Amino acid sequence: MEGKNSGLSSGLKKLDSCTNSIQKESIDVWGGRPKSNKTTIVDYRYILSVYYPGITNIRWIYLSYEISIDQKIAKFVAYFMKKKHNIRCSASYILSKGTNRLSEAHKTLVDNIYENEIKELFGEFDEMGRQTKEGLIIFIEQRENPTGIRNYLMRYAETTGQFIKEKYKVFIDGTQVTKQKIVGYRQTNEDLHTIILLDHVGKIPGERGFTKKENIDKLSEYAVELRNMCKWTFVFVSQFNRGLGAIDRLKFSGNDLEPTIEDFKDTGNLAEDANLVFVIFNPSEYNHLAGEEYNGYKLNILGKHFRSIKLLLSRDTDSNIALGVVVNGGNGDARELPNPTTEKHELQQIYNTFQKS
Repeated sequence: MEGKNSGLSSGLKKLDSCTNSIQKESIDVWGGRPKSNKTTIVDYRYILSVYYPGITNIRWIYLSYEISIDQKIAKFVAYFMKKKHNIRCSASYILSKGTNRLSEAHKTLVDNIYENEIKELFGEFDEMGRQTKEGLIIFIEQRENPTGIRNYLMRYAETTGQFIKEKYKVFIDGTQVTKQKIVGYRQTNEDLHTIILLDHVGKIPGERGFTKKENIDKLSEYAVELRNMCKWTFVFVSQFNRGLGAIDRLKFSGNDLEPTIEDFKDTGNLAEDANLVFVIFNPSEYNHLAGEEYNGYKLNILGKHFRSIKLLLSRDTDSNIALGVVVNGGNGDARELPNPTTEKHELQQIYNTFQKS
């Protein structure tokens, strides 16, 4: 009644309305094929769209097994260039990759963004790239197996609260021994919302002797334990390796090629343990869909920027809900599209914008 369970509102308002926003005590799993902009959409929803300078009630732990911190910062700078100055550019431009060269005028804006947003998010670094001050995002590139991840998160939990322990007695070789077990957790600041992002689960090093499925099952087991005890939000990104464009799938599904729960089969129990399961689909990846409408959206206009996000499974809300978005992978921006049935006028305005650009 006091609004403490309202969750975090993101820039994807329609998705928020389907999921009760971004909730504590949740495991959110996102899946899609390579180049479907999974990471871009996840970063936008869980970090960029909820962050504002001076924010104090969110902390992120980002286990990034695909993208380095330099690349991530450059992508975020490009996002803020568009948000603050309406300048469209990419991470490649920020880093002057290839033939790209950052202009002197834009360098001044980048410096301003670095001072006001990036330092707060990622912390401060010396000339050798060593972190001298921690930011809101704890960015981890070193890969750990599921037990290593759990151990790290347990240490983090002790910096933001206290484990509640209970004594119990056992007999070892006939001698009674008193031990302790963790029975709960009390966070110092009850308003703090910790979000753990892992990109992506298929690249987690294996526990000794574990198969890939057993390894991800162990990760899921630990996530459930910490979700329930510490009330954290886990966001797992999963990359589908099974070809959605397989001949049999095209034969039996026709144009309905969106991922299903079966595409999470390599992730073990992760999708089953999740509170929310999302899939991202890029129809422009398939030649036979080129130029056609998809779920009422004109692909010949929106082209490579269009993505379909489907809420595949949800514990607390309706599921099997699909939403259209446009994504700019270069600067990390995302935008929900109007409903093609009830918001035709608004959608036409977006079409006009894309046709002019």
